[in-house]
Amino acid sequence: MQPVLMILLQNNGRTKIDSVIINSSIDNILQSPIIYKIMIDTLGSIGGNQATVNLMNYTFGAIDSVEFKAWLTLPNGQLNDENSFNDTLFKVIRPALSGTYFLDAKGQASADTFTTFSDFSNMINKWGMCGNVTLEVVKGSGPYNESVHFQSIFHGPNDTLRIIGNGEILNYNGPLYNWNVAFSVSNCSNFILDDLAVTIDGLKGIGISLNNVENVIVSNCKVFFKHKTDDYQYIGIGIGSLMYYRSFSTANGVKILNNQIVDGYSSIVVSTLNGGDIKNVLIKGNKIEDFGFEGINLWGGDSIRIVGNEFTRLNRINYDGYKGILVGSSSNLLIEKNLFHNIVSPGSFFRTFSAIECNNSPNVGKT
Repeated sequence: MQPVLMILLQNNGRTKIDSVIINSSIDNILQSPIIYKIMIDTLGSIGGNQATVNLMNYTFGAIDSVEFKAWLTLPNGQLNDENSFNDTLFKVIRPALSGTYFLDAKGQASADTFTTFSDFSNMINKWGMCGNVTLEVVKGSGPYNESVHFQSIFHGPNDTLRIIGNGEILNYNGPLYNWNVAFSVSNCSNFILDDLAVTIDGLKGIGISLNNVENVIVSNCKVFFKHKTDDYQYIGIGIGSLMYYRSFSTANGVKILNNQIVDGYSSIVVSTLNGGDIKNVLIKGNKIEDFGFEGINLWGGDSIRIVGNEFTRLNRINYDGYKGILVGSSSNLLIEKNLFHNIVSPGSFFRTFSAIECNNSPNVGKT
């Protein structure tokens, strides 16, 4: 089925419109004009001052974008329009993404193949999705030396974006002392990231950041840090308003499953520290190794489940009072079946360790 090009007419004048001619062009090629003869009322009227008009069916090329122009003439049969400045629309348009695409840094860019994460994210951020989209990273095609940001992707309520990393590496070498975010998802829903290895340089940063998201899954990924640092702004997977990096943030229906996070100050952080609403988060089956101070830091949030994670700390000797799971001001929390072992590095003197510490958190279940 061919896509239909539509425009929205809006009467911003003081007179009802009973007819108007809609002219259009695609890449400067004139299209057949349409004479529209359904009355459009004025602003504030019961009938409303808008009308949607189907202009034409149009078939796009696989990766084509076109210059689309539409303009109005002869409103109510009159040559003059009292507000002619808003009679013309110009847009560069193309179809939204749909189907399966590939990421291959060693290949050639084509209709279904991208050579960088950023090329793909820029495309889908701009044009959105029409149906499910899968991006599969070709095995042996990495590493990808960049940071990637998915944000505000337009899509239907049941459309899902799935990224299959196939174990390839995304490595971000950002400024040494600045916030370095290797992979971020913000203002998005229905997003799955699976089997990607993320490494991050610098002494501050986040491997995977989720902010203002709904129904997002991060699974089977690996996050590694190139520097062993004790800076608290060094986070493996972060959800929400993380220290100074994010302000008010929301998250609902996030699942962090079967990932491996090595080094960093905090391996997983869920935070409403700077305001927000985070709920219905599942953190399950993750392997958390050599964290600096906290394996999981949960600040705020409601209905968070921390289940079946494994914590080890054989190669870090710093800090007294480090925590496996640190919780503050969270409600309706379940912590169960987590394993803590090999916490003290061989040859180091004993330091105090708390497997689970909960503060100001009503309705907590621990097993």
